[in-house]
Amino acid sequence: MEENKFIVVDASLVLKWFSPEEEDLEQALKLYYRHGEGQFRILVPEHFFVEVSNVFAQKFLDSAESHFSKIKMLGFVGCFIDISIASVAFGLKRKYPKISFYDAAYHALALTKGVPFITADKSYYEMVKNEGNIVLLKDYR
Repeated sequence: MEENKFIVVDASLVLKWFSPEEEDLEQALKLYYRHGEGQFRILVPEHFFVEVSNVFAQKFLDSAESHFSKIKMLGFVGCFIDISIASVAFGLKRKYPKISFYDAAYHALALTKGVPFITADKSYYEMVKNEGNIVLLKDYR
C-alpha cells in the first residue's frame, strides 16, 4: 500500500454494503474491494460508528451486532474531532445552514487532511460540491 494514502467515507456509502438493492452498489463495492486490497485506508470521524449502528438497529436489528463487527474488522481509522476539524465543519455549516454538523464533520475531516471525501449523500454533495475534496459515489471510478 502506498504510504499515507487515505480517503474519507461516510455512513451513507458504507451502509450500501449491507443492502444489495441499493443504488450505486457497483461503485460502493468497488471501493470496498479496493480498501480490502490495501489501495488506501479509510478515515472516519468519531461519530461514524454510532451513526452506522443506529441504522443497523433501525433496519437490521437481528443482524446489527454482526454488521457492526464486520465494520470494526475493516480497520477504519477513527479520528477525534479536534478544534481544527470542528472549525472547518462549523464554517461549512455557517455557509450552508441546511447541512448537519454530522455531515459537515466528514467533509471537514477530508478538507483538513487533504484527502478525498466520498459520499452517497446526493443532497449534501449538491450543496457543497464547490468546496472541494468531495466525490459523489456514483462518479467514483
